[in-house]
Amino acid sequence: MEVSTNFAKFLTPFGNFPYNRGKTTKKRESRAFDNCYKFVYYSLFFNQVRYPVKAIHINPASPSYKALREVADIILNDGVMVYPTDTIYGLGCDVFSKKAAERISKIKKRDPLKPFSFVCRDMDQISEFAFVPNFGYKLMKRLLPGPYTFILEARKTNVPKKMIGKRNTVGVRIPDHPVCRMIIALTGRPIISTSVNLSGGEPLTDPADLPQSFSRNIDVILSEGELISDPSTVVDLTGDMPDLIRLGKGPVDW
Repeated sequence: MEVSTNFAKFLTPFGNFPYNRGKTTKKRESRAFDNCYKFVYYSLFFNQVRYPVKAIHINPASPSYKALREVADIILNDGVMVYPTDTIYGLGCDVFSKKAAERISKIKKRDPLKPFSFVCRDMDQISEFAFVPNFGYKLMKRLLPGPYTFILEARKTNVPKKMIGKRNTVGVRIPDHPVCRMIIALTGRPIISTSVNLSGGEPLTDPADLPQSFSRNIDVILSEGELISDPSTVVDLTGDMPDLIRLGKGPVDW
């Protein structure tokens, strides 16, 4: 049996789901679309081996607490997810899960020694993992939540080694996106934030295009449809002045 990884197929009325084909009534189809989110259980087949993946189509304007509570539980059990941000889709996990972080490096074919940035709830949480200089604090308070990644000096005792760069730095974000904020609040932990792509490749803009090599290693996918955006603007705050590392979606107007 040929099974497509195209989400458009599985997010159509449930009659297109392989095990329900021909059994769905118009009433059930209508009800499925009226919901602000849908749970879709489907299977991907690789060499006749089934890999279950959970896909959740979510409305960012009113994200479901029930759906995100389930995602948070998956993350706290070493799960890996694809999730939307205020820029592009991210590949993430619990920042303290060594097992999940290693899976992400493997998925992306990325140097396992290369550190990941991570997403925090607020400035207080950032301060638990990094030293924020006075000038940097004022800038971050003005620009966050927003499409920026800030490079800061790490608090070594609090940060997993996987997140620390060669200069004893960490990259942190506070995205302006309700899904990110709710997941962090529900887990109580920062979440790794890296683009959904092979290392050095173009980032994914739509989970419908997720390659099979990714799908078989991911536990849950949060989709809100296509996201076309520049990545975050990266600013280094470890010196005496802000240093622009990458110009992205966030404007540089300080």
